[in-house]
Amino acid sequence: MPSEARVEDFLRILIVAPCPSMLIAAPTLAQHLQIPTQEAARRLSSVPSTLCERLPLADAKRLANLLAAMGVQVRLEAVSLPETPETAMVDVSLQPVESDRLGELAQAIAAWLPPVGVTSCDRSATGIETELAGPGGLILSSVSVADAELLRGVMRRIAGLRIAVSDPRQALYDLLADHRAPFAVPPAVTETLRRMGLSPCRLTGAVASKLDRATRDLILARFHRAPLVAMNRDFQRFDLFLTGVRNVSPRELADFLVARSDLPRAMLERMPRPLRIECGLTRENALAFQSDYAALGFETCARLRVYHPVLRHPVEARVGP
Repeated sequence: MPSEARVEDFLRILIVAPCPSMLIAAPTLAQHLQIPTQEAARRLSSVPSTLCERLPLADAKRLANLLAAMGVQVRLEAVSLPETPETAMVDVSLQPVESDRLGELAQAIAAWLPPVGVTSCDRSATGIETELAGPGGLILSSVSVADAELLRGVMRRIAGLRIAVSDPRQALYDLLADHRAPFAVPPAVTETLRRMGLSPCRLTGAVASKLDRATRDLILARFHRAPLVAMNRDFQRFDLFLTGVRNVSPRELADFLVARSDLPRAMLERMPRPLRIECGLTRENALAFQSDYAALGFETCARLRVYHPVLRHPVEARVGP
């Protein structure tokens, strides 16, 4: 009777850099995975991404060695045991709706924060305020689903606080320059990220975008001296600013803005620019709103919400790749 396969008998194969030999690598991958060559080429052209989610250990190592011989940079990962609702863990973000109440919110959170899943969190009001001001707000990692629901229920009592939950297995991250640092991200780092096939993000200004958790950790470890900070896309929130109009009369503009601002109508007809018209949007909603407003003749700009002070004149430092 065959023995039951153990989780450590299987590996996941990920590609971590652009494929330099698509013509020979794609047929090889297709043959070993029993998939069409076109699908193999698609997987090889998407970086970083998963080439194979689950392959027997010996087969995975053999395929990885073949791809490496063709110049394809891959990484092997152990396949984790499937999670059940009882064992699933999530990340929770507590974010201020506005930045002028950080101290007040920190005091309230310190008073209400239940003792669940937060052993690594500084529970003092000062520590919580510092975390609230960081990218993504106060993030509580590896919280059980049950404890996350408990947190939701408790934290809803605090006005001016937003709560977001993310599945770390599915989360994607953007790497942004940490403007709290006294120096900027060196050009050598961004150039290396481009050579690795990592793309910037126009919406957030990230130097690398859409990274899974493993790739995020790999990049942060490699460039540990650079002022980079990873931000979970599930925790990103955007404000939308009106920056211009096309073919819209002053009266039509005022009609549009009167429900979105507390400014006098006479001032709205002259529209102070930029004027915030939406706040706290998710990434998907920010992009959708921009498209909808553009169709109406309104030019907008989405800005990522961050609450820490931004240095006006960052000093460049030399940080090698």
